[in-house]
Amino acid sequence: MGMLRKEQKSRSKGKTLFLGGAGAAVMYFLDPQLGRTRRARFKDRVGASLRRDARHRETRRSYLAGKAEGVRQRAAGAGSGRVPPNDPALVAKVESEVFQSNKFPKERISINAEHGVVVLRGELDSSDDVRRFEQAVRGVTGVKQVQNLMHLPNETAPNKREAQRIGGM
Repeated sequence: MGMLRKEQKSRSKGKTLFLGGAGAAVMYFLDPQLGRTRRARFKDRVGASLRRDARHRETRRSYLAGKAEGVRQRAAGAGSGRVPPNDPALVAKVESEVFQSNKFPKERISINAEHGVVVLRGELDSSDDVRRFEQAVRGVTGVKQVQNLMHLPNETAPNKREAQRIGGM
């Protein structure tokens, strides 16, 4: 029973302190001389604190959204070297990887890309070289498809053969 009485006294003291503090706050803010100034200052400080917290939350939200976008981009393969971001980058990647070995004459070959489709033009000395070159280009990451318009010396290019056939009719 003594324990229960101590708890009641403790609660009673807590209530008294709370009510005393609340009374002091009311007197502080309702003071006839400085109450209006204190209330205005309190309102300004609370408003500033709320705005600061809102800015902090917005900054944090923006940061986390950026991190999530980065994760999404990495999951899609951007920035990893797996998929070039555009056609000129794909052409540069194909040229750097295929011509790196110096097996093929760069000055006799033209490479273009259109929506991930690599177009090969030029001439090589043998049909085996043409086949090997095409296979090397197909092996480059990011190449969706290869259109091979290469030909042998003293041969008409494949894209011009059709025009000659139609014109000769």
